[in-house]
Amino acid sequence: MSDVNKALILGRLGFEPEIRSTKAGSIIAQLRVATNEWVGSGAERKERTEWHRVTFFGRLAEIARDYLKRGSLVYVEGRLRTNEWLDKDGKKHRTTEILGDVVRTLDGKGVRRVESATSGNGARAPAAGSKGESRDLFDAVASPRKAA
Repeated sequence: MSDVNKALILGRLGFEPEIRSTKAGSIIAQLRVATNEWVGSGAERKERTEWHRVTFFGRLAEIARDYLKRGSLVYVEGRLRTNEWLDKDGKKHRTTEILGDVVRTLDGKGVRRVESATSGNGARAPAAGSKGESRDLFDAVASPRKAA
């Protein structure tokens, strides 16, 4: 059995996408997405917000730059990656982020789904707007498309 590294989140952007470019000219977009859950019961019930760092590259970064804004409701699929580094005082830090492969905007005029040019296993993903893109959000969460 092979290992699975898959993250699915549905939440709102807490800030405008942070856009930067590499020296080679590739675009990178970093998003901070908030998800909420209710914890406790009765009078003790409280809302808890979890923040997720999501990074998109290439075409997906361009989509984030052009279509996403603070407050946008988004569905993201990707894989987790943890980075470690030492600060100037020698203290070790760790950050976990989602490397995004799929983004769906759930605001405005219907659902817009965009995927990276290749899925996580290297298989070509359908272009946005293709027949495979007509499923709604809940179908995608309940039964993700199998790679060809």
